[in-house]
Amino acid sequence: MSHPLVSVCIPVYNVERYIERCVVSVLDQSYPDIECVFVDDCSPDSSVDKLKEVLKRYPSSVDRVKIIRHEKNRGLSAARNTALFHSAGDFILHVDSDDYLDIHAVENLVRRQEETDSDIVTGQAVCIEKERAWVMERPHFQTREDFIADMVKPSIHHTIWGRLIRKSLYTDNGIQAKEGVNIGEDLQVMSQLAYYAGQVESIWDVVCFYDCTNDLSYMNQFDTRHIKRQLQDTESMEVVRDFFKDKDASLCDLAEKYLFQYYSSLLRYYGRAGMKEEFAGIRNRLSSLLPQNRKMSKRQVIKYRSYKLFRIADSLKHR
Repeated sequence: MSHPLVSVCIPVYNVERYIERCVVSVLDQSYPDIECVFVDDCSPDSSVDKLKEVLKRYPSSVDRVKIIRHEKNRGLSAARNTALFHSAGDFILHVDSDDYLDIHAVENLVRRQEETDSDIVTGQAVCIEKERAWVMERPHFQTREDFIADMVKPSIHHTIWGRLIRKSLYTDNGIQAKEGVNIGEDLQVMSQLAYYAGQVESIWDVVCFYDCTNDLSYMNQFDTRHIKRQLQDTESMEVVRDFFKDKDASLCDLAEKYLFQYYSSLLRYYGRAGMKEEFAGIRNRLSSLLPQNRKMSKRQVIKYRSYKLFRIADSLKHR
């Protein structure tokens, strides 16, 4: 009996401390029908050299490994898009190069896929922090609709790694991450994949180890208070909102409710910083939301008006 080919897609950038562990975990999988697609996003360190050194220990895997190099650094979203474009598998499994897989990860995911003919199969993950490691229990959903709604939420649940995804969901529907938006890109893509998926399933097996100790990762460079992360999260949610505009009114409405929170946060930031032009731009985007999604609480109204008071005081001070 033939089994589906799984393309494991791995972006490579600034991971010289982690790349060996990742590569070994993929090439040592108990499931044999795997190809590995690495994308070198012009990594400035020795990540790619270490990758090639590890590959020498697996001479029998030469024919199932691809290394694609970008001509310039284009970011995580572009690297994932490139890996997808060069993949030949029936299914895609994304792995970040500072993370690693359980040795039976692909086998367990494929087994469940074959039992249920699912388009997406989600496995469990272990989060590794500097002080502890804990199991991220990804929920099991009773319906496809619940799964889609959860993918729209700005939470850890919508991460794209640790999932076996039918490649045709991407290719048949033109799905790819928006290049240049490298935080929240999973939110964009998983919302769309979930919408087009028929059957979705989960397994209780741990398939992925998510390492949060890499200080050079996108997520660790910009915490939730950093303006760049807030802007990219906002742009990702706008992609989701725009996708659902002509497809599902309730999901579009849900995305706008989260956008209201993002816009309000940006208004506060720009107001406190006295950035008039940026403040006006976000205010206009807030006004563009559906009427039911742009209502402010009294506390938010006070914060909004405080910017105007700041501008008046500032102008009087500099007369």
